[in-house]
Amino acid sequence: MFAQSDPDAIQSVLSIAGFGRCDTRPEDVRLCPGPTPREVADYVSSSGVGRAVLETVPDHRREEARAAVEAALAERSGPDGVVLGAALWVTSTTVPG
Repeated sequence: MFAQSDPDAIQSVLSIAGFGRCDTRPEDVRLCPGPTPREVADYVSSSGVGRAVLETVPDHRREEARAAVEAALAERSGPDGVVLGAALWVTSTTVPG
């Protein structure tokens, strides 16, 4: 979970920032992070949250963990490359006055 996973929390933050009523709606999206499971696993393993998670794995098991990531991505691979589902909030608001 993350701080903006609740529409009420989004409204609260925007209200405090001086915005008016906001409309928040969920949106499902399709992510295509790369052409092959190996390339996506390499990217995920070397950046952001993926790197941070892999750094918690003992050194002697890190390659095994990275291979597990690649295998999971292979299940989502097809003619369009690796395709992942995701969800996000689309929020619009106004400035009063």
